[in-house]
Amino acid sequence: MLPSRDRSLPLLAEGRVALWLSREATVRPMLFVSGGYAPQDFLFHGFVREDPAAPPTGNPPSQTVDVWTTRGPWFAGGGVGVLFATSAGTGFLLEVEAVAAFPTTATVIRPSLSFAIGF
Repeated sequence: MLPSRDRSLPLLAEGRVALWLSREATVRPMLFVSGGYAPQDFLFHGFVREDPAAPPTGNPPSQTVDVWTTRGPWFAGGGVGVLFATSAGTGFLLEVEAVAAFPTTATVIRPSLSFAIGF
């Protein structure tokens, strides 16, 4: 169990513009650019070497600590995808998106698989 901490708002709001490379085929590739709001929480493990002469005394000579950081909350990015149509208005959408978070920076690769209705 991780110790309690303040977590970022679990919200993703994304706008995107897509270029569909085929509209008639069962397999429909696409390119897109996106932007929006999505804070990203990251966990790092840090190694700390203690100074035995510094107060407080009694600390171990070294320890590993958990370091949490939140990046973003804004992002911009782009990606590629392919829609596998199952009927005239439904299909499975497989995407890979690379986003850059700002003002606190991070680069995130987000793969996704979804089911689309009414495209």
